[in-house]
Amino acid sequence: MLDKIEVSQQQLRSMALNAMVLALDAQAAALQSMDREHSLGIESSYSVKSLLGKAKDFVQSAAELVKLSESVSFIETRQKVRSLAAGAQRLKEEAEEFITNTNPKANSRYEQLLMELGEAKSPEATAPAGNAETPNEVGAQGRKITAQAGFACLRAEIDEFAAFSLQIHATCNLALEYALNAAAKSAQKNAC
Repeated sequence: MLDKIEVSQQQLRSMALNAMVLALDAQAAALQSMDREHSLGIESSYSVKSLLGKAKDFVQSAAELVKLSESVSFIETRQKVRSLAAGAQRLKEEAEEFITNTNPKANSRYEQLLMELGEAKSPEATAPAGNAETPNEVGAQGRKITAQAGFACLRAEIDEFAAFSLQIHATCNLALEYALNAAAKSAQKNAC
């Protein structure tokens, strides 16, 4: 029988952060594939790569802060956590700006398709993720089916943009929790 391995909460947070970075990598790959389909990779791939790189750097900074907190003063740790928190806010704002910049382009492509097909725009087209109805009926004509495919594509893009942004928010928040717990331990150590 294997011995029970003790894993600390900080180790679990570190493992979760590593998994979240892998999820961001996968989401970025999906977004870049969609971008290549629609704009040969020139519309949003740069923003996706930039956000992904910044998120990875942010997680790395949090991990370095956690390691450093064991050997520096609480004052220094606290200062570094403040800086990390400000960085998290900036990164979250960039993730929101990404959605603001990409959703209109996806809508424009969908509207162009509908105009070419002579079809009306679905009212659910720009609804937030989870609120848009997925049509159960498949059109009887080629242009109806093409319009439905365009709608599904639009929803995939909008939902993936939102998921990528939300994942960046979640990654920032977990990295901050990781760093703040290290700061709390540093404060307790310095109080003794």
